Amino acid sequence: MLRQSLSRLGGLTVVCWWFGVGCSSTSTNESSRECTAGEVQACQHASGCTAQKACEGEAFGACECMTGAGGSSGSSAGGSAGAGASGGAGASGGASGGGSGGAGCLSDEKQCAGSCVPRDDATYGCGSASCDACPDDPGGNGVGSCASDGACSLACTGGLEACPGKCADLTSDAQHCGRCGHDCLTGTCSNGKCRSFTLANPQDPLGIAADDTTVFWADAGAGEIQSAPRGSANQHDTIASGLNNPFALVLVGSDVVFVEKATNGAVRSVAKAGGLPVDVATSQATPSALAADSAALYWGLEGSNQITDGTASRAASNPQGIVFDATGVYFTEFASGSIRRAPRDLADAAPSAELIGSQTKPTAIALNDTHVFWVNRDSSGGVYALPKAGGSLITLDTTDTPYDVEVDATHAYWLTRENGGELRRRGLTAGSVETLATGLGNVHSLALTSDALYWTVQHASLAKVQGLAKP
Repeated sequence: MLRQSLSRLGGLTVVCWWFGVGCSSTSTNESSRECTAGEVQACQHASGCTAQKACEGEAFGACECMTGAGGSSGSSAGGSAGAGASGGAGASGGASGGGSGGAGCLSDEKQCAGSCVPRDDATYGCGSASCDACPDDPGGNGVGSCASDGACSLACTGGLEACPGKCADLTSDAQHCGRCGHDCLTGTCSNGKCRSFTLANPQDPLGIAADDTTVFWADAGAGEIQSAPRGSANQHDTIASGLNNPFALVLVGSDVVFVEKATNGAVRSVAKAGGLPVDVATSQATPSALAADSAALYWGLEGSNQITDGTASRAASNPQGIVFDATGVYFTEFASGSIRRAPRDLADAAPSAELIGSQTKPTAIALNDTHVFWVNRDSSGGVYALPKAGGSLITLDTTDTPYDVEVDATHAYWLTRENGGELRRRGLTAGSVETLATGLGNVHSLALTSDALYWTVQHASLAKVQGLAKP
């Protein structure tokens, strides 16, 4: 069988042809001519590997396999196959011998389009594997090249930033807003910051929750649980209808669990995909706050001043917010101005403990590993945090009528009706307050995902569900 490879030896390009049988490993020069010192020539090795011989004195020395050009030279038992002719990658060589020949290129080359090319040639990509060209910017604002680390790089012009696949204007590019890879979802980018967007315009949206693909909310005006894909705009689906004042909701696995806030209310669930609601608990005295995970479900009862899991209960003076961790249930008492903690097992004999009192209308509450966060929904209210283990009160913000608070690994986020409705954030225990969105209207409830925030805005023609990519 006839084979060809191109090799660059010194400044010389040598074409080497060989058949199934070649020169032996001890062959010397193929002619009687003398060679000059330093001269190198390709030769035919019996194993089929890429081989060469060097001038030693005035005669060529032994024909030897080149190092770094493939797998082992092989034997009659078959060497391990590299990229050469005797086997696929990772396969053993054939029984007739021949070893792993490589692609017929030098160690600083790779084979692309049937030819040996330098590994650092940007025309053929970078590194030892890729043969795709290092691309230029599709808009003509940058040139691709091979960087010293063996990766493709992009040199941009006009003050643009080299982001994966393109030269981007970080002040206005909605896929690279403020930094490479910061996607504004369906929002726009202005001055390097993502702007909020509207998912839907329900009648009177209240509670809200979101997963990685979908946003869900309770529309009290329509008596429905509704949803929208998180990248959508001005549309929604109805997954449950005919409800009596749906209020708070949470996501548990493939279901949405929600409360119908009424004197004779209920806790119910419906599949995220939609369907007939299923009763969890009926004849509930004005259920409001709700918290759940795969193992537990708690809700507050304004009408009977309790929190309950449907089996056991604890006294709670007009509970407005509930969260829990592995050991305790934390809740706000709107009427008494108290933040309290009960055992996660509400039937436990241990009493509820007050973490802090003298709060003014505490409502929404959030939790992380070390602190509990809440808002005081009052005209002179604020957003606060307190170590779970006890300690000094932390004031995150003093603001007129804050409505909800959520936390992630680095920040606390909250809604306030001050200044016509705003979304704000601050570091969990320190830092300055940042205003993320303004002019929102009568904000109500907030939900976080790994890369976005979603919230509801109440009342008639101004009602909406909105979102914002996290800064």
